[in-house]
Order: sequence, then structure tokens, then C-alpha cells
Amino acid sequence: MAYVTATGSEVSPPWGFFPAEQYLIRHWDATSPLDPAEQRRVLIHAFLDEESLPEEWSPHGNSISRAPTSDEIMEVLEPWRPLKLRRIAAEMCQNQGKGDLIILRTYYGGDSDERMAEILEEDELSDAFFNPDIQWWRVLNDPELFDFGDDWERVLEILPELVGQSGYKVFRGVPADGLAEARDSDDPVRDIQYLASIGHGPLLIADKEAFEENELRALFLDGHGNIIRDSTLKPENIFDMKMAPERGQGPETTCWQNGKVGPKYKRQGEIGRVLYPSEEA
Repeated sequence: MAYVTATGSEVSPPWGFFPAEQYLIRHWDATSPLDPAEQRRVLIHAFLDEESLPEEWSPHGNSISRAPTSDEIMEVLEPWRPLKLRRIAAEMCQNQGKGDLIILRTYYGGDSDERMAEILEEDELSDAFFNPDIQWWRVLNDPELFDFGDDWERVLEILPELVGQSGYKVFRGVPADGLAEARDSDDPVRDIQYLASIGHGPLLIADKEAFEENELRALFLDGHGNIIRDSTLKPENIFDMKMAPERGQGPETTCWQNGKVGPKYKRQGEIGRVLYPSEEA
């Protein structure tokens, strides 16, 4: 079913459908001295910091807990991101938890168009993993939307659905039962890091360096968008990376093992010092 926006265009799913949109309209301050774009940015970062959100914020069918007003649509939601991104977000939410790989292209200069085509062709020859039917949401390749250069994190400000588990529901924490087991393992640091990444394949970044070195940057992210491990992946190894969890090889892959631990996940990092067992234990 299509829904009509305040400006007369049709949109589906309806405004307010995504938990991030519920967060924006419920926390929006019309009297804020911040520029609207800056207020949206601040609120989305706050949204990403949340461990979980009220159950009713998650959609049930096309039912939403609070429909935005016409003013909220025009002033808060419509300017945030184009309808194309909402459609991508909906597809990501429907497929969350499956470990699907996403390619984010952040560089569009030089011969990068040809190099990007080669990367996708390499995959097509091996498994058609990013075949044309799904490229529209699995390959984020649009200079008008994703020309971020080295600042890849900006994608989370317009597509927070890239992280967070359980589909349209937002849950970002490490499961308590799994955490207890990981802490008692032979390699608790590794296992806790991997547990934090479960449900997400690495986000593959096609930046300038990736095109120059023929190696995609592979970021293993937690549910908040923090880097757990920062690695690289050859285009010809994309299929093996996709299949690794099904083969029980997740933490044994070269991509994972060679990854540098993100700052917050180091033993004395903001997250590591809370999650990891003490070295004396």
C-alpha cells in the first residue's frame, strides 16, 4: 500500500515506520537553536547509542505506534533522507540477522567506475552474490548519497539500519547468556568480539585506497556502529566471507584474524574493559 506524503508524493512504507523515524519525531525540539540538519544528526547519533528501544516502536505489518503529523513529515522526516534510502533501509531491516554483506562505495574519482565494475564482475563470475536483482540495496553506489571519502561513518547518519539486530526491532547489546559462555572460553577476548558482531557480515568499504590496492576495507561492526575489527578483503574472496558463518569458520577466517581491533574493543578501551574478564581472572 502506498502512502501520500505532505508534499503529495507516494511513499511506502509509511512515515514513522522505522524505529529511527519514531526516535526523531519523539525527540525533536522545534525550539532548538541547532540547525535542523544538525539536530537530526545529533539525534541519530543518540539513537545509535541506545541499547534498545520500546517494543511498540517496531512496526507490526503496516501499523505504527505514532503516526507523524504533516509538519513532522515536512520538517523532520522528508528532509532527512530521500525515498530511495527508505526503500534500502526497509530491505536491510527485512534481511537483518542473516549476515548479508553490504558494499559501501565512498570514492568516485579517477578510474573508480571501472574498478567498481570489475569488483562486481569478479563476484558475478564466482556466485552472482551481488547480482543485479539485489545490487540496488546491497551495493551502496551513488555519488550523490555516499561520496564520503574517508569518512565512511557518515553513512550511519542516513542509514542507521545498517547496524542493530533483530530486523525492525532495535537491539544492540551482547546477549547476556552468550557473554557468560564467551568469558569462560579459551579465548574470551576473541569470542566476545565475535559475539558482538553476530548477525552482521563485515561492511565492505570501497574507498580510494581500496581501489588502489584492490582490497576492500572490511569492517566488523557492533550494533552501535563501533568498529570491532578493521580488516581487508580481496574481491575474489567475497563469497568465502559470506559462507564463513554457515561453515562455522567465522572467527577462523583470515579476514577476521588479520583485523586490527577497534579502539573501543581494545582491552582498555571503553567497551573492552567492561566486557572482557580481568586479566587476573
